[in-house]
Amino acid sequence: MARTKVPAQKSAGQYIATKAPRKRPAGLEGPNRRPKQKPAARALLEIRKYQRLTEFLISKKAFQRLIREIMEQLYPGHEFKFQRVAIEALQEAAEAIITAEFEVTNLLAIHASRITINTKDMRLARTIRETFIGGATSYNIGHGKKAF
Repeated sequence: MARTKVPAQKSAGQYIATKAPRKRPAGLEGPNRRPKQKPAARALLEIRKYQRLTEFLISKKAFQRLIREIMEQLYPGHEFKFQRVAIEALQEAAEAIITAEFEVTNLLAIHASRITINTKDMRLARTIRETFIGGATSYNIGHGKKAF
């Protein structure tokens, strides 16, 4: 069946409102918006949220895959079995090291009068650690003192 064009029909004019618009009670004029937050408020809320958490930040399955991948690179062709407690201990230590690294990096960014951390902050933290403490693995975790 062939399509045929239908000419547009003219409108009858303006629509007539059947209801009057509602008026807001006194004191509620203006649009319904939340009060504007300061730029860093959302970031601070996220920081507090993650500081309260006690579970791991990296998913257990992803970390387990990473461990197995590293072991396969170190010992190709070998099959390893890991106890659940051993993987949890490795993950606890890894997250503590990463957290300590970001704390130092954040301090360096603050020292440079910036809010956002950069890769150069991480490089500087690594250089300071290697120069003055003696290596990339010199973290003093769980003993009440920090590396810096």
